[in-house]
Amino acid sequence: MDFEFSEQQQMFRESFRRFFEGNYNLARHAIVAEGGRFDATLWRNLAELGLFGMLVPQEHDGMGLGWVDVALVVEELGRSLIHSPVIDTLVATDIIARYGTARQQADLLPAIASGRMRIAIAIAEPDSDYGITGIATLATAEASGWRLSGTKMLVPDVGTSGLTMVVARADAGDKLGIALVPSERGGVKSHPHVTLDAAANLTEIVYSEVALSDSDFLLSRPAVERLLDLCAGAASLEMVGIAGRMLELSVDYASQRLQFGKPIGSFQAIKHRCADIAVAVDAARSAAYYAAWALSEESGECAKAVSMAKAYCGDAARMACNEGIQIHGGMGFTWELGLHYYLRRTKLLEFSYGDATFHRERVLAATLQSLGIMG
Repeated sequence: MDFEFSEQQQMFRESFRRFFEGNYNLARHAIVAEGGRFDATLWRNLAELGLFGMLVPQEHDGMGLGWVDVALVVEELGRSLIHSPVIDTLVATDIIARYGTARQQADLLPAIASGRMRIAIAIAEPDSDYGITGIATLATAEASGWRLSGTKMLVPDVGTSGLTMVVARADAGDKLGIALVPSERGGVKSHPHVTLDAAANLTEIVYSEVALSDSDFLLSRPAVERLLDLCAGAASLEMVGIAGRMLELSVDYASQRLQFGKPIGSFQAIKHRCADIAVAVDAARSAAYYAAWALSEESGECAKAVSMAKAYCGDAARMACNEGIQIHGGMGFTWELGLHYYLRRTKLLEFSYGDATFHRERVLAATLQSLGIMG
């Protein structure tokens, strides 16, 4: 069996890497982070490169590709610290293409493919855990459609997104669904979060009896479960991109920085640190790629694969950032060098969509269930 990426997939990666290296360096990221604003020019350029059409079916003006095809590009997004609503929109595209009604697909997918539609994803709540069992946001059915009430937190770029994909409980029961809430809809209030990663532009949203039509609501528990897995899988790929970039920066610095007349990379202590990062990055990349394959193929072990990747990639990216900063010495701690941006994004992603403990417990539960030890 051939586990290599195809030439076309590698070409997608290379084209986006070249674009990011030429158009979105750390200096530009710093401006976005410190200003806390959405980069409209970047979004337009990504749309012109065809990013948002990759997961859109061909009958809706897209390329009809799968999550494996997008995996390398999401890794590049992480490597360049490009976050929401780019990745949220990609995740939302997969959900709409797989579970959306014919009307939802016809209305949304062509707009996504062209870059005219940006989508934010609202999952986390103040008083719930990382899973879906504690979702309290409630969609109540009525004659004219639905009413949505509840609070979501850590929602990215709400102010610049045309639509928010909100996970909600239907009629206070066990049924779960996804509300597609237009940004201009009444009854929606938002409050910006002050977070470690300012570039993520995270917001708390309060929904108060927001009126929705039937076409604004997607009642499907499998869609909700896949949404959480996609978000966690995408975060894993982002963290792999960050860890890989920290390895590159560390090796480059160790090759150039001289001490006692020699590059510090020639000293055993630095060699070992670089080697440890390289091993962690390779293992994390394998886990994230396998999770992407499982998501693309809708494998029976999809949830388990995603949780394994999320837990390990978080550990690997955090270690790569910490070690990379140490290798740079005093320079690594300076604001101007910018390595802190990678660490900030890693810490945000590490605890988004389930931390390592949550996902390890999820892997353990799935393993015990497969062995018939627990139901």
